[in-house]
Order: sequence, then structure tokens, then C-alpha cells
Amino acid sequence: MQPHKLLRIARWEVTKNAGGLDKRTVAVAVLAMAVLAVVAPLAAGGGAVLDEGIYRAGVTPDSPYYGPVSEDDTFALRPDAGR
Repeated sequence: MQPHKLLRIARWEVTKNAGGLDKRTVAVAVLAMAVLAVVAPLAAGGGAVLDEGIYRAGVTPDSPYYGPVSEDDTFALRPDAGR
């Protein structure tokens, strides 16, 4: 094959779909945007917090640690169940 024909075919192959969007690509992009529009407000709402109440602390109200533990959302204070 002659070099100028090879270069012409190569140029055509590279540029035939450059910058073009087919229907499938547009559909996937629209679907992704719709899912993002639904999920983003739910995620930003702060409904689920990863580190809230993951540790249980058994601290009596007269302990010097009661104040810091009760103010920190990482700890979940539980009433004494008589154990």
C-alpha cells in the first residue's frame, strides 16, 4: 500500500468519530445525570454519619469524663441496664 493512501485511511479512522456523540452515549450521560440529581441531595442531607454513636461509653454522671463523652457524638451514652 502506498504511504499517502495509508495516511489518508489512518486520518479518516482517527477523525471519523472525533467529537461526535451517538445516541447510546447521550442516553448514558442523561441517565448518569438523573441518578446524580437524585443521589446528591440525599448524600448532602447528612442522613447517615459514619462516626456517630459507634462507641458505647459507660460513664456515670459524677465522673469527670461524663462531660466530654456526652458532648462528643462519636460516643453513645447508654443508661445502666443493671449489669
